[in-house]
Amino acid sequence: MLTWLDWYVRSRIQAPESAPGLRQRMRLGATDPLMAFAEHCEELLAEFSANHKEFVRNVGNRKTAEELGFRVALMRPFLHGFASAETRQVAPLGPALGLLLTRDTAALLANADPPHEDWRGRIFGTGPGQDGLSGVYVDVPHSALLVGPKLQVRAIFATPQMQEREDGQLHWTGGVLVHGLVTPTGSEHEAGAVFATVSPDNVLSLVVMEPDVVMGGVELGDTATDEAEWATIYSRVMEHSVRFLRLALAFHRYGPGEARGLVGRTPPDRAAANNFRPRKGESLFAMTRLTAPAGRLGRPSRTEPRGWDLAARQEVSGHFRLQPHGLAGLLRKLIWVGAYVRGPEDAPVKPKAVRV
Repeated sequence: MLTWLDWYVRSRIQAPESAPGLRQRMRLGATDPLMAFAEHCEELLAEFSANHKEFVRNVGNRKTAEELGFRVALMRPFLHGFASAETRQVAPLGPALGLLLTRDTAALLANADPPHEDWRGRIFGTGPGQDGLSGVYVDVPHSALLVGPKLQVRAIFATPQMQEREDGQLHWTGGVLVHGLVTPTGSEHEAGAVFATVSPDNVLSLVVMEPDVVMGGVELGDTATDEAEWATIYSRVMEHSVRFLRLALAFHRYGPGEARGLVGRTPPDRAAANNFRPRKGESLFAMTRLTAPAGRLGRPSRTEPRGWDLAARQEVSGHFRLQPHGLAGLLRKLIWVGAYVRGPEDAPVKPKAVRV
């Protein structure tokens, strides 16, 4: 399977415990199991939001119920498009962004630092120049983001934190909910789930139900020696997930255009005919593949002949650059170069065009 999300949806549709509910929804009008699964998730989230106590009672355990509700909310932006037209009209949702990183791209980003910017507003805000996304998914290649003994971050989800106002309408608080999905190296099976929030002032914190009850957890098996080690790995997953999320979003935004490519999508009926496996190299979901650039990064090279000088000061926007380092400068490290002004200090400032 191309992405962890494809694998997960397929495993849930094929799970024996899912069969009765999916069959019932298909009798009620769902045209295929994927639509039935999407409708099921919409109903779960509606119950989680509107009748929380009943939802917890049905699940049987409060912690499990909270984690299920959060997981469905994070996946909803990607499943919503498969729901019925009626459901999409009653509960509309903004666009979602799915990013599929190649192994080389993940290695390039792994040692970089994210740019200092208002990434939350740029991605989830709905004002001018903002993307207004309802969710983000980053598919991390196997073994690219190791966080413990034989453990890896395999997928990262993010969605804006919403709050209900007195009039019943939801509004964005400015915070972001981030979920790091942990699996054993080389496996898709879940070994942990970490939930964190990034506040409007960029403070990273755990999602806690009570002072001593943390949402999620990581299975360490026999490798854990004490609770401190568990806490260290949990914090590592949280910090690495948010940092890698920010880097992937920045590379998608500021990286070279040729580094972005659309992934082919397999229609649900074709996938259903193939045991819910998308065609090779494709996904059920809209994904953008981020590939490592073959050449340099940064602003375009000068085409003017040598001896040309700037006659005015002008702003250079922030960009990524492959910085030479190591012996004889033969190695390359991805760095972020913040915006700056170039040109002679006593030269006039070049006017900047503004699109209106």
